[in-house]
Amino acid sequence: MIPVLQVQPSTSQAADERTEAEPFPAVFCQDWRIRAEDYREYARLTRAEMRAAPHMRGSPRVHPAVAGCIGRPDEVNNPQHSLRITEAPRILMLHSRHDPANHFSWAANVHRQTRGTTVLLPYEGAVRRRRTQCLRPR
Repeated sequence: MIPVLQVQPSTSQAADERTEAEPFPAVFCQDWRIRAEDYREYARLTRAEMRAAPHMRGSPRVHPAVAGCIGRPDEVNNPQHSLRITEAPRILMLHSRHDPANHFSWAANVHRQTRGTTVLLPYEGAVRRRRTQCLRPR
């Protein structure tokens, strides 16, 4: 009989292997119809992106997200669609004019589709999750 050596992970190894909640990939794959079937299609999309906007050199947030959706068998459950908001109070939409991750045209498009229930308040800068003077508690 051959003795079996059982190795227990050190405390620091066990701490490093904790699971962290990171919903972004799952949410991205369920919300966007950007599903490359395989790496070949992903590479083709990346080349087209680089031809269209060579100065941007891709997105460090979007590239891993798109790559993470390759081969997913499930359908997109919440795809892009026209908005229709009914029976809602006025919604204040704050949006940066220069946010590189969430283009202002997206907010303007949402406001255009929901003009009866939204007020779009743009601000200068590229900072998200910003508390402006008008929203501070008095």
